[in-house]
Amino acid sequence: MKENLRKIILPIFTVSLILFMVLGAIIVLVQLFSIITLNGALSISVYEGLKLWAIRFSAVAGFAGFAMSYLKKEKSS
Repeated sequence: MKENLRKIILPIFTVSLILFMVLGAIIVLVQLFSIITLNGALSISVYEGLKLWAIRFSAVAGFAGFAMSYLKKEKSS
């Protein structure tokens, strides 16, 4: 049972973590570009457009990681 749940949750955790980090990096890089070009509207629009998705993916990764901590493989002696 634990192994089946682990096989389901691990890809969900991996994908959501990667997407969260990619979206966060995109937000930061575009805001850095916006500072260089003095384009505040671009900075605000990218933040508003991607913020909720990044938060959602981080929440999924957090809950999946929490669930994974209970599904550790048991050490055999």
